[in-house]
Amino acid sequence: MKDNPYKIIFSDMDLTLLYSGTAKISLAGAEAFKRAMQKGIKVCLVSSRHPRGIKEYFSYFGVEDMPYVAYNGALASAENDQWLHNYTIDTAAAQNICQIVMQSQIPGLIMMFAQDRWYTDVSSDPGLLKREIAYIGHAPECVDYRELFAQGIRPNKFYCANVPEHSLQLEKLLLQHSHGLHVSRSSQWSLDIMRQGVNKSVGIAAMLEHFGLDRSEAIAFGDSPNDIEMLQYVGLGVAVDNAMDSVKRVAQEVTLSNDQDGVAFFLRNKLEI
Repeated sequence: MKDNPYKIIFSDMDLTLLYSGTAKISLAGAEAFKRAMQKGIKVCLVSSRHPRGIKEYFSYFGVEDMPYVAYNGALASAENDQWLHNYTIDTAAAQNICQIVMQSQIPGLIMMFAQDRWYTDVSSDPGLLKREIAYIGHAPECVDYRELFAQGIRPNKFYCANVPEHSLQLEKLLLQHSHGLHVSRSSQWSLDIMRQGVNKSVGIAAMLEHFGLDRSEAIAFGDSPNDIEMLQYVGLGVAVDNAMDSVKRVAQEVTLSNDQDGVAFFLRNKLEI
């Protein structure tokens, strides 16, 4: 590796390091990350996923444990599940979100994530839920959200899954009424709702502070609008070619698509990793 100024690599997962329409990882990308770690470069996965949905990929990098950022920055964890921060939505705001989504009558699925647990409400659309289970690989806990709130459980994130048309309708509605929360799009069919001020750059900042690194020493890869703050924050932000135009506009570089192993291609050909 010649004159590489980067000491840590951050990467989104779905549609960046994972192939389209599947939960299969780019093996070339995983191998590139393994080589980077062998050279002393830190690697951190940054995802809208919950911890279990991130940790199941660690073995592809030849490790049992590594740092990660979950829930679009709401939860940041160093090695050994050492949480650097754990930002949650307060109960009143969480109840308000559920009420807005359910009363809107916009078809879809609303899921709730709290630390390492994944929930869906008993009223969820069974068809969309089946699709999510097939993609993630395991089922959520089916509950009545009102009971969770009564127990004092506060979510890190809500996730709303809809067909693209309905997702856009819901996004407009939530942006009008979800004051004090951050609404972000992670794909054409999904919305993430976190505490105000939470995005992937918040998780990255915590990770850099933990490792004593400067943001100029970081590189990041992404594809969706929820990656924009991350790509803008680091020293080098790279979009995969399948990224949305809004993401490509803020990226400093564009590599091949996720289905063409774009992350691996960039690391190998641009940084000689």
